[in-house]
Amino acid sequence: MDYQRYREQKHNVHAWFAAKDKLIERLLVSVYGRPGQSNRSIIDIGCGAGTELPRLEKFGRVIALDGSSAALEIVKKRGYETIRADIENYPLPAAAYDCVCCFDLLEHTKKDELVMKNIFSALKSGGYFIFTVPAGKWLFGPHDLAVGHQRRYGRGEIISKLRRQRWQIIRLGHWNTLLFPLAAAQRIGEKIRVKFGGAVKKGTVATPPRPWLNRLLYIILSAETLAITKKINLPWGLTIYGIAQKRNQ
Repeated sequence: MDYQRYREQKHNVHAWFAAKDKLIERLLVSVYGRPGQSNRSIIDIGCGAGTELPRLEKFGRVIALDGSSAALEIVKKRGYETIRADIENYPLPAAAYDCVCCFDLLEHTKKDELVMKNIFSALKSGGYFIFTVPAGKWLFGPHDLAVGHQRRYGRGEIISKLRRQRWQIIRLGHWNTLLFPLAAAQRIGEKIRVKFGGAVKKGTVATPPRPWLNRLLYIILSAETLAITKKINLPWGLTIYGIAQKRNQ
């Protein structure tokens, strides 16, 4: 992957990425209050090119973990501490972090519950696990395979896995709701096309739509984030977001 181009597309242009960054910040605000200087230790697992790191940095000292040396080179140049590791085979230090973030990472792992157990151990008592994953198990298809997904998630599945790991669930809900019907139709169309011999497209950097449409998409997704901020639970969506806390048993 061209991580530099990926970072530029995410950070500067594409509505989905820009709106999702805003969602991530609002999730952090919901547990920590307004951004400000703090000694909190935050680790972003599966950081990629590090587009979320500036937002995370508003809430504490950030460490970036990823398995790609190319991605981490970009992150290092921006002054962040990095760890190159495969989280499925890398034991995080026990009780080391105030917050662990995984944005669209768990679906890429073969043993997601093992990763969640590792994260639970790495958090200090009272620490938060903040994450996003793709929603809709029945939507799993060619697009997911092309971008390296092992699975998509149902809300009930996430709840069960968190409870088995002894997490206290603080928030769990859907995002990207209004655009869900169009996206679902597209994914179903991909399944049908591939079933009848069409080629599976390899994962690529997301290309932003036309400027007017990009702006409209950003407004729609930002409105959903505002609703979530007001603690309105959206009924479905392409993404599940969550906040879980490690508490003394």
